[in-house]
Amino acid sequence: MESGTLYVMSNEWIRDPKTNNMPYKIGITKNTVDDRYYGLGLKMPGKFETLFAYELENYENAEKIIHKIFDKKRINGEWFELNKQELDLIKANCEEMNGILITEEINDIINEEINLNNDNILMEDLLNNIKCIPDNIKKEILNEFKDELPYIERRIEINETLIIITIEILNSSKDRELPQNCRQVKKENKPFGLDKMINIRLNDDLRRANIISDELQKKNIVEVFRKIDPKNNREKNYTRLINYTW
Repeated sequence: MESGTLYVMSNEWIRDPKTNNMPYKIGITKNTVDDRYYGLGLKMPGKFETLFAYELENYENAEKIIHKIFDKKRINGEWFELNKQELDLIKANCEEMNGILITEEINDIINEEINLNNDNILMEDLLNNIKCIPDNIKKEILNEFKDELPYIERRIEINETLIIITIEILNSSKDRELPQNCRQVKKENKPFGLDKMINIRLNDDLRRANIISDELQKKNIVEVFRKIDPKNNREKNYTRLINYTW
């Protein structure tokens, strides 16, 4: 039986025109509550807030039961006018049905698992579509470094292989850019990004995307910039290939 989430949320902009009270939405989702926020937010203004959410095995049936209990309090669709005692009764029913209360911490873990699955899809797609650098472009790039290679920068060896692999990854990426997402952990635990892709290509766990990006930026091959990651709304370092594309 597939599990899902039953949630109770509100929106400060939504009011009952008769009483001016703020109603509550009792709904379900197979994904995260944050994903549901996004879908609803496309249709109406205001900020959605979750009062509580429960992970349930038979979440669809749970929603039907709770909707039936409060049918007389229904304003429209999944929106109900409820008081504190009635909200507590929903919690009691969810717990009676062996629901697990999802705190923000647990919801963050669920989000991370979903992002990891999405990252794996992106990673596999990129790995399957790496475009090898043409010989003439490779020669031009290496000529930028002349007789400097190999050399050590911040305890990382900058060599021909690292340079070419980094450029091939960026050239094959969407918009020829990737978040650096540097982590001092094993590659399988790193989020999708330039650092993880380099690790996979070189079969190691070194943290080096930031360093090679800085070195390539000195040669005006890439640019390093800050950008909001849409997955978690956090600002991160990105690397974009700006020259020697093919």
